[in-house]
Amino acid sequence: MAVGSLTTHLEDSTSILLVAPPSDPADDRACTDLLTFDDPERENVLSVTLSQTPADRLALWRQEGGGAMPNRAVIVDGSGPSTEAERATVVEAIPDLSVEVLSDAAGPMELALIVGQYLGEWDDTAERTVACIHSLSALLDSFARGEVVQFVNALDARLESAGAVVHYHLDPGAHDDSTLSEIRPLFDAVVEHVPDDGWTVTKSAADSPQFRGESSALYPERSGTERPSVDRPLDDVFELLANERRRRTLYALAQTDVLSVSIDRLADEVVERERAGGAVSGPLHNREVTIALAHNHLPRLADAGLVAYDHESGAVTKREFGDGFAAFVRYVDRIDRP
Repeated sequence: MAVGSLTTHLEDSTSILLVAPPSDPADDRACTDLLTFDDPERENVLSVTLSQTPADRLALWRQEGGGAMPNRAVIVDGSGPSTEAERATVVEAIPDLSVEVLSDAAGPMELALIVGQYLGEWDDTAERTVACIHSLSALLDSFARGEVVQFVNALDARLESAGAVVHYHLDPGAHDDSTLSEIRPLFDAVVEHVPDDGWTVTKSAADSPQFRGESSALYPERSGTERPSVDRPLDDVFELLANERRRRTLYALAQTDVLSVSIDRLADEVVERERAGGAVSGPLHNREVTIALAHNHLPRLADAGLVAYDHESGAVTKREFGDGFAAFVRYVDRIDRP
């Protein structure tokens, strides 16, 4: 199958595994093809790179993409140290491009949170979102298989709810047959390059991939470190954390030792956090935050069972803020600070 015809066979697929050696030019061409289901100017492109620099990924787009740039673009860089000059060069090439640098301590769940943040920001845009994870092999080499499976499941659920399409690169030469056979059922389509025959597409026979929704119970952790359970579906957690102001609300609630706080005090804490992030503060800002909490974020948190909000008294009471969820939110708070 020719590369250019891949998208015609994958129009109804949202999670695609691209299996090819990373050194094969066919892998690069297929990647660009899967990022251009539509006219790039009508797409939002999110590129996660763990094994190449942002400049490498931009060069590939220019080489294979025909010169058209996406409407919005974000590169999440986990490839290693990048200088400010290198990042500035990449951003200069596309005015609307952002480069998000992963910390050295970031794991798969932190990566999923960052991706979810951008998906939240793009939810109301008319353009289609397409995403590339380069590569799943890098994640499997660095983290326990269970963590990677949770990452794929959580991210795919969030992308699917946003109407987005994602493809993951996998180097078949980097993994044994057992790993490949266990990873393939996570996706609703597998696109594999066979040197003599070109590309083959295998689609899930069921309505959804066989193991979508499974967690580390399928692939037990290889680490001996015990972590408290978050006690709620991870895709729901990512949805709650996708909005920046709602994240800061959760950070403030997770840090407080009291069961109930007033909405005014909670708004003051959110304003302080926004000011630390560079927001211009003042009476109007405080009022805006209070209104947003009362009419948007607190009702969402109440629907999730995390708080109860009394409109008459203005009291915000924590509910199902389990130890695991609170610890997770406090950890995300640390990596999210400016």
